[in-house]
Amino acid sequence: MEKTKKRKVKIGKLVYIVFMVVWAAVLCFGTYYLWSSVRTFAQYWEDAQVAPKVEAYKDKLNEQIWESGDKGVIKTISEMEHPYQTDEECVQVLKEIMAEDLRCLPGVRVDDQKRTYDLFSGHSKFGQVFVVQRAFEPDENPLVNLAIEKMSAYPWEVEEDSVQFFLDGLYTSFDITVPENYTVLVNGHPLTMDNVVESGIHYNVLEEYYEEFEGLPTKTRYHVEQIFGHVDYQLLDANGNPTEIDPEQDDSQFIEPVSQELFDRFDGFNTQFTKRYLEFCAGTGEMWYEYNILQHFVLKDSDLASRLYRMIDSYMGWQHNYNYNFNGSTLNSVTALGNGIYVLDVSADAGSQMPAGYVKVHRDMKIYVKYFADKDEAFAFSVVDYNTEESDYIGG
Repeated sequence: MEKTKKRKVKIGKLVYIVFMVVWAAVLCFGTYYLWSSVRTFAQYWEDAQVAPKVEAYKDKLNEQIWESGDKGVIKTISEMEHPYQTDEECVQVLKEIMAEDLRCLPGVRVDDQKRTYDLFSGHSKFGQVFVVQRAFEPDENPLVNLAIEKMSAYPWEVEEDSVQFFLDGLYTSFDITVPENYTVLVNGHPLTMDNVVESGIHYNVLEEYYEEFEGLPTKTRYHVEQIFGHVDYQLLDANGNPTEIDPEQDDSQFIEPVSQELFDRFDGFNTQFTKRYLEFCAGTGEMWYEYNILQHFVLKDSDLASRLYRMIDSYMGWQHNYNYNFNGSTLNSVTALGNGIYVLDVSADAGSQMPAGYVKVHRDMKIYVKYFADKDEAFAFSVVDYNTEESDYIGG
C-alpha cells in the first residue's frame, strides 16, 4: 500500500515537471514571437515613415540643390577639374541627370536614430541624405506612449542641411583609337597631343607592308579623364567631314578607296602586265623577246626587273614548254599605300603545253605598282603569289 502511494507521488512530480517545461517553452516561444512581431512591425512602420519622406525630399531636391550657397553643387562643380566642359555645361549635365535619372536608395544605418539614403545616377553615387528620428509630444494615452517608446517608433525626418554631394562619382573617362589624321571632339573640344597615350599603331590590313614601305598611315590612341557626366564625342576625317567607326569592320574602312577612273586605269594595266608576266614565267617563247616586251610594264632598277633578268639565264637551254594560253585576269581590289604606291590584288588563269601534258594554272597575286599621276604611267616593281593551283591534263 505504501509502495503504491510512493509510486503515485513520483508520477505526480514527473507530470508537474513536464508541464512546467512545456509551459516555459510555450512562454518563451510566445515571448519571442511577440517580440519578433513587434520588431517587424516597428521596421515596417519605420520604412513606411522614412521612404515617403525621402521621396518627397527628392522631388524638391532639384530646386533646393541649386540654392544651397557654398555647400551647394554649383560651388562644388566650380572647384572640380573638368577641362572639357565649362562650369555651366557641368551644371546643365547634372540638371539633366537629376531630371531623368535620380534615385534614392537606402544606405547604412549610422545609429538607432540616424540612417542614410544615397543619391544615385545610373551606377554612380554622387550624394547622400541623412534621415533622423525626432522626439515628439507625448500622447494623451499612456499606452500609446509606452508602445512607441518600446518600438522606437518616433517620427523620421530628412536632415536637409546635412545633404552631401560626391560629384567625383559622376566623372567618367573616354578612350578611342582613330587614324592619325582624324580629329576627335569631346563635348565640342578637340583633343590634342596631351591626350595621346599611344601613336604609330599599325593598320591591321597593312601590317605586312610596314617593314618594306615608309610613310604608311598609322593610328593614334587618345585617353581622357575627368569628363563630367555623359561623354559626347564626334569624329572628323582627314577632310574635316563627320564620320563614324564601324567596330565590325577592319581597318580597311580607313583607307580611302580609289576613284572608279583610277580603278579602271589599273584594271587595264593588270590585264596587259599579267598576260605578259605569266607568258614570260611559262617560258614558252624566246626569253629575250618576252623580256623586252615585259619591260614596258616594270619599274626600272626595281627588284622585279632584277629578278626577271636573272630568270632569262636559268630558263635558256632547257625550255620545252609551248602553246601558251592566257585565260583572263580579274582585278579584285586596289589598296593605296600612299606616295603613289598601290597594291593590286589579282586572280589570273593561264595554261601551256608541257612535256607531261597541258597544264592549267590559277594564280592569286599581289602586284605592287608605282603610279606617276602626272604622266598617267604605272609600273610594277614586285609580284607576290599567295595562292597557286595547277591542273594537269595529260595528252591535252
